[in-house]
Amino acid sequence: EGRIDTLFYDVKAELYGEVSPTSCHVLVSGHATDDDLVDLAAVQTIRHGGEIWEMSLVNIPTNTPLAAILRF
Repeated sequence: EGRIDTLFYDVKAELYGEVSPTSCHVLVSGHATDDDLVDLAAVQTIRHGGEIWEMSLVNIPTNTPLAAILRF
C-alpha cells in the first residue's frame, strides 16, 4: 500500500512466513521454505518510493528485526 517512508532492518534477521495477496495479512511461520518477510518488506518499500536502511539489531530502537517510519 506504500505507507512506509523509511524501513530499518537488521541485516542478520531471518523472518519467514506468508502474506495474503488479497488482505495483506501476514502469517509468520519460521519455515525457511516460506517467503523471507524482511526481504519482501524491503522490496515493497523501494517499489513504493521509500528508503531502506540496514542496521544492527542493537541500533534498532524497538529491539525487533524491523522498524519503520510511516508516511501517514
